[in-house]
Amino acid sequence: MFDTDALGYDRARPGYPDALFEDLRSRGLDPGCSVLEVGCGTGQATRDLARVAGEVTGIELGAELAAVARKNLLDCPNVRVVVGAFEDMRVPTNHFDLLFSATAFHWIDPELAFGRAASLLVPSGWLALVTNVHVDGGTHASIHAEVTALQEAMAPELGEWTFRTAPDVASEARRGGDIAHVWARVERSFHPPPDVAAVFGPPYVGTYEWTATYDTAMFLAMLGSQSAYLALDPGRRARLLQAVGDVVERRLGGVVTKTYLAVLAAAPVRASPVPPSATG
Repeated sequence: MFDTDALGYDRARPGYPDALFEDLRSRGLDPGCSVLEVGCGTGQATRDLARVAGEVTGIELGAELAAVARKNLLDCPNVRVVVGAFEDMRVPTNHFDLLFSATAFHWIDPELAFGRAASLLVPSGWLALVTNVHVDGGTHASIHAEVTALQEAMAPELGEWTFRTAPDVASEARRGGDIAHVWARVERSFHPPPDVAAVFGPPYVGTYEWTATYDTAMFLAMLGSQSAYLALDPGRRARLLQAVGDVVERRLGGVVTKTYLAVLAAAPVRASPVPPSATG
């Protein structure tokens, strides 16, 4: 779905705060580390990884997204982007110091994803999962009622436009449990999380609140790059985005501030071998 407009995705999707990558570096990510990034998209997080790691291999399912990533990362000689699916791509086992995924791991069946991740890491390796959670805050909250009414009238399958508070999300992320259960509470979840406490140690959870500022065009591009909007037929999506843009211009003078809470969950792989059935 995202591959249908790779340039739009690249232009509109938010990045991640520097503090998040500093946290990773403080936990052992260094210029000697070998990193596998799952779902690198167009390279928004890959560039930050490349600055603090050694060899970075990015796996991307979408060929167009991967092509944009290669162009964006031409000045990062330590990065290689390959097209394929994490579930069945041939990559060396017990090889990577860090397996990293930013706003992508939820697309993979967790029954396979966590076990396969463990099988690819060295005994001292880590799994790090990252996302940007849309939270309450910024001027976009003031147009909530009007945008919700537009969505109910023009695309009711989108549901209500609601956001949790940053403290609530941070508290939920830190409620305990293994990394699979932490991630199921933070990120969207299509399947119940497996018990991975025997495979990964207790996770470190970091949260980083930040605010993005958009003009009308960029705000609409950000909305239009989200999977729920992309699933609409093009004509209906265009009409809805035009109506939202009219609200932004009329109510906010064409400038929107939006609050995100970036979340990092990082867990060390346990030294015991991973059962073959869990590695896919």
